[in-house]
Amino acid sequence: GVTSSNSVFKYKEGENATTYQFPKFEPLYLNEVNETIRKNAEEKCQNNIACVFDYVATGNEAFAAATLAASSQAASVKGNQMNSLPVLSLTSALNDDNRLQVYEGKEVTIHFAATDVDNDVITYQLVSNVSASFSINNQTGDVTYSPNSLDSVLIG
Repeated sequence: GVTSSNSVFKYKEGENATTYQFPKFEPLYLNEVNETIRKNAEEKCQNNIACVFDYVATGNEAFAAATLAASSQAASVKGNQMNSLPVLSLTSALNDDNRLQVYEGKEVTIHFAATDVDNDVITYQLVSNVSASFSINNQTGDVTYSPNSLDSVLIG
């Protein structure tokens, strides 16, 4: 076992390795819990195992509900972290210099396409100081641009 002489942790004044040892601790096994209590906990906790354990161990419904809420929030965060970014590609033809050529006063439509491996709905939007000479179709990603010699433009 862990003793004060072989512990790798540092302890506060007056504490040592045995401060955090509970040799008489008996773990809780759900299969040993009264079936009525366990089923009641499962119902209240929507079968969330952490919540069930907390409810059975403490008998405190508010404590178990807080565990359920924390578990739900953690699952939501995990789901958001697993979400992949969509991939945007330009589908309009470029010239030999790999540029989109436009002419003043002549409207041009720039076509984009996006794919999402998570099959999320994609909505397109223009951001940050967009000139009035630009507009976008939020559903298709098509950008319409009416070049004006007074507007400086950098795309990309």
